[in-house]
Amino acid sequence: MTYSFPFPKELEDLLSSVSGKKIGVALSGGVDSTVVALLLKDAGANVRGYVMEHLEQTETVDNAKDIAKQLNIKLKTIDLKTQFKNEVITYFIKEYENGRTPNPCVICNMKIKFGILQDKVLEENELYATGHYLRKVRVGNNWTIGRAVDINKDQSYALSMLSQNQIKNSTFLLGYITKDKVRKIADDNGIEIKQRKESVDLCFTDDRIRFLKNTTKTKRGVIKDKHNNVLGYHNGVQFFAVGQRRRLNITNNNTPHYVNNLNSKDNVITVGNFNDLYKKEFNVSMVNWLLPFNDDKKDVKVIVRNKMEPQKCKIVRCKGDNVKVIMESPIWAPAPGQLAVFYDNDIILGGGWIV
Repeated sequence: MTYSFPFPKELEDLLSSVSGKKIGVALSGGVDSTVVALLLKDAGANVRGYVMEHLEQTETVDNAKDIAKQLNIKLKTIDLKTQFKNEVITYFIKEYENGRTPNPCVICNMKIKFGILQDKVLEENELYATGHYLRKVRVGNNWTIGRAVDINKDQSYALSMLSQNQIKNSTFLLGYITKDKVRKIADDNGIEIKQRKESVDLCFTDDRIRFLKNTTKTKRGVIKDKHNNVLGYHNGVQFFAVGQRRRLNITNNNTPHYVNNLNSKDNVITVGNFNDLYKKEFNVSMVNWLLPFNDDKKDVKVIVRNKMEPQKCKIVRCKGDNVKVIMESPIWAPAPGQLAVFYDNDIILGGGWIV
């Protein structure tokens, strides 16, 4: 194979360790997973492709078949349409109905890509490989995840809820190189990528509101300000999200209003100004600790949305796997239902759900 630039030592070491191993690669038809399969095969691994059929449209499967043919590797299609609907789409709908902001990619990674799919791949292979941009890191006896060198493509946030075994049984190559270099590898080796679109947060719909209108019941309710004044009406809390500014049916809307709170029980939406969404403290439940956490640990940072810059905080343990997060500086719109991920420098300590 042709490589027009040197690989970093970490990637070289990783590739030198896979020779002769049976590795199953989750192929999507895109350039990322394609290059992973290409690199592993060139390093001497026994590579087989697997494509997840999770939607009715077959574009992903067709593209994966084309890639497998170009790479001259076997491909197996895994039908997970029912599981994806039950685990991801149902969760997505229920969270919005309950006034929470869902994160379907995180659930899909936990239960589908690194759950059912990984289990099926490991029945026939020693390792499971994907095209995610992150680093697999061992700290003592624990496995955790590190941020990618290409911060613009980093996907550590969305995989922070994986278990020790899910990380241990996976290999990630792309955390050490940039997206431009990934494309360069494909181009240099004459790989034709038909799927040119970047992956999106909602693979099952391109219109969230329309999707929810087709899958949920409308229920008329009021929109109030923080002083309990009625400003307008809505047709269901599921069509809104904390921090939302547009599509608010508010009369006399001379100044911008933002959704501050969604009360699904009383069917009430509370709005306020931009600054009302800054929080100094918030609670996180069901924290998945990838590394043992010391309450006295300093220099902890948190992310509450994908791609945001980590912010300094203090974590206070509560009952069970629940914590209170105290920010050094207030953070904007930590939305219930979204994920908070804690970092020590660029290594994940753990992640949990904002309440």
